[in-house]
Amino acid sequence: TNGKTTIRERLQKAIRRLVLLSIVSLVIVSMIMNLSGTLSRLKADMQEIAKLSADRIRQELTVSETIVSELGCSYQLSAAVFTPTQKQEYINQRVEAYGMVRGKLIGSNGICAADGTDYNDREYFKRSMQGEVVVSDPVIAKTDGKLSVIISAPVYEGGDKDGEIIGVVFVVPDPEFLNDICAAISISEHSGCYLLGSTGTTIAHSDSAIAQEQNSSLKGIAKIEQQMLKGETGYGTYFRKGAYTLQAYAPIDGTNGWMVAVDAPVTDFLGSIVIGIIIGSAIGVIAVAYSIYKAKQIGQRIGEPVAQCTDRIQLLAQGDLHTPAPKVETGDELQILAEATASLSDNLQQVIGDTDYLF
Repeated sequence: TNGKTTIRERLQKAIRRLVLLSIVSLVIVSMIMNLSGTLSRLKADMQEIAKLSADRIRQELTVSETIVSELGCSYQLSAAVFTPTQKQEYINQRVEAYGMVRGKLIGSNGICAADGTDYNDREYFKRSMQGEVVVSDPVIAKTDGKLSVIISAPVYEGGDKDGEIIGVVFVVPDPEFLNDICAAISISEHSGCYLLGSTGTTIAHSDSAIAQEQNSSLKGIAKIEQQMLKGETGYGTYFRKGAYTLQAYAPIDGTNGWMVAVDAPVTDFLGSIVIGIIIGSAIGVIAVAYSIYKAKQIGQRIGEPVAQCTDRIQLLAQGDLHTPAPKVETGDELQILAEATASLSDNLQQVIGDTDYLF
């Protein structure tokens, strides 16, 4: 072919490109659609999980609130016949029985009669004096200076809820109480859960060590937490340790603006997608290989007869009248081309023979 590209080569290249482009495009579009569908379902499911987690935490808090409410209605804390020391001993017994850290009785004047501590500046004291059962944001405890969540309730005269509020009783749950609740909420191998207070403070975390690192470990999700502080259900995404992570959040009813967040790397849910991608890619490779093989066959079936006819015509132009024309039995235009080449050769032989006879 004198360095020129043959029809066979052109056909093979065109078919290979067409098939390769079609199959690769199909595989890529399929992967994108599967991944997009999975992410959409995952975002919706995660938000539902966040809502369920908020309900679960609300139930756990309700148990503690009920305990404190019952203390507020106990005769031992409201009757004047009991001394402050006896009242404190009763609280200590109940606190120990329920696995809490400590508890105290505050008079209506805001002073704890047992040790003289002034609680007038505490928001939970003010609200409980108005009849609320309060779960506070973490505060620096006046007793030991540690960051603690306080659960408080009004104390009623004579233990009757219809009676006058004469003080406030509060308890401090185990510091790991809320962390344990978060740790129990797990949706995948690498998932996490934490509680965010109304001021943006991390109240609890499934990893208790992270809960102590308020201003360092969670910087990467600052934008999501800004949305969380609006008190609405939603979701956001961010990168954590190189992993694309989805985080859903929901408000916890009956708290001072607490939010629960559940997060997990998307890779935890892509097992079936990865398998599908591998299978799809394998099928694509096989299809491309088979297509290349078939392209070569098609190119040969079409290109070889054309090349043979071309070679015969070139020989004919050079004066070769004896080399037989190629025989092609394809029943299509290639056969017509081969027969036309043979007829041309035979006709030229006859014309030249007649000329020789005349001279």
